[in-house]
Amino acid sequence: MMAVVLTWTGIVIAATLGIGTTILAVTKKRLKVVKSEVPGDKRRSVALTTLLSMTGVLVVGAATLAAIHTATSSFGSGASEPTATGHFLNPQIMPNYPIPTVPIHLTIYVTAHLQGDVLVIGNATTKNPVVTFESSSPTATNNTWSAYVSFGEKDNGGCFFNLWAVAMPQSLETYLLAEASISKPVTQSYWAASGLPPMPPATVLDHMIVQRNACQPRESCSC
Repeated sequence: MMAVVLTWTGIVIAATLGIGTTILAVTKKRLKVVKSEVPGDKRRSVALTTLLSMTGVLVVGAATLAAIHTATSSFGSGASEPTATGHFLNPQIMPNYPIPTVPIHLTIYVTAHLQGDVLVIGNATTKNPVVTFESSSPTATNNTWSAYVSFGEKDNGGCFFNLWAVAMPQSLETYLLAEASISKPVTQSYWAASGLPPMPPATVLDHMIVQRNACQPRESCSC
């Protein structure tokens, strides 16, 4: 953009100089055949002064545009939009246990900076595309959210689960909960969906894989 402005400024300056030179030439010729009260040398001096003033204005204007462009570019490159961040506090990945073991029910904790969004926690078996999302609420500790999550059913012992911490606008969570509760007698705090919510406006902050504790004797388990 700046290159275009400077190019057109150069064209205008060149055109102005050319027109001014032509005017001076014509004026000089006319002074030979037309009598004037103003001497020719003085008239040419005034014209040249005017021409130089116009050129100076154009150059100053071009310099001003360049300065504005530089300042705007510097401001734009230095500014950055704040982003939501978060990670799981519980369950934890341990060096010797990269895939944590979880019971059928567990309170999940996530530390997050949400930039005005709310946090939901989704989970599904690694072989199941249907994700169950649970609303979470802030705990007493700043920037920490928690939710009581169920990892499948009783017969899902030993199964692997994906676990997601997702930030989304409050309005989107309210809508999804309302849709899930439309045929239920009371409002529920969870909903199921085929896959993750649209990105954006939702944002996946953290993801991990966990494993349900082993299938118990006399249980028929399946993933």
